[in-house]
Amino acid sequence: MLETYSPEEIEERVAKRLQDPDVAAWPNLFRVLNYPKNHEAWFDIVMNEVDGEWYEERNPVTLAPNIDIPVWLQIDQGRGWTMDGTIELYHALNGPKKLDIGPYPPMQSRPFVEEHDKMFRWYEYWLKGIDNGVMDEPSVSVHVEGSRETVTGAQWPPKDVEHRPLHLRPRRALSPEPEPMGAE
Repeated sequence: MLETYSPEEIEERVAKRLQDPDVAAWPNLFRVLNYPKNHEAWFDIVMNEVDGEWYEERNPVTLAPNIDIPVWLQIDQGRGWTMDGTIELYHALNGPKKLDIGPYPPMQSRPFVEEHDKMFRWYEYWLKGIDNGVMDEPSVSVHVEGSRETVTGAQWPPKDVEHRPLHLRPRRALSPEPEPMGAE
């Protein structure tokens, strides 16, 4: 952004962005906007509106169809919107790919620690040419919270999905039967 616009235009755009109370109230964003050369990448991120054209052209899901190299995606449950994005990215990739969804992590956990051995087997195969059986394993592995089991399959979702109607009952319970009492 600093290379695209004149200093006057940057100053004007920064002033406009600082009118957003969510941006102006956060000291880190305020600092990035006032000292853009310290963190140019963050400056570009903060200066562009969320979900605009700038983000879309950099979106991994948008770029994924152009990727034909092997990709191993790993995420732990509980990572909010990144879980949906990871699954969407998996579908958009065209080359060899694997998806590994782990259990809900303990606080401050990082997937690298839990998935170290799997990750290195993947890279040994693709970077060193070592046939270690990683490509014979299912493409998708998902830890099912509550069951403490792992489900695997050749695609996402790893098992066929059975849709069935459920009704919300008192005390937040779900039931296949509707509530026998009327709303009154």
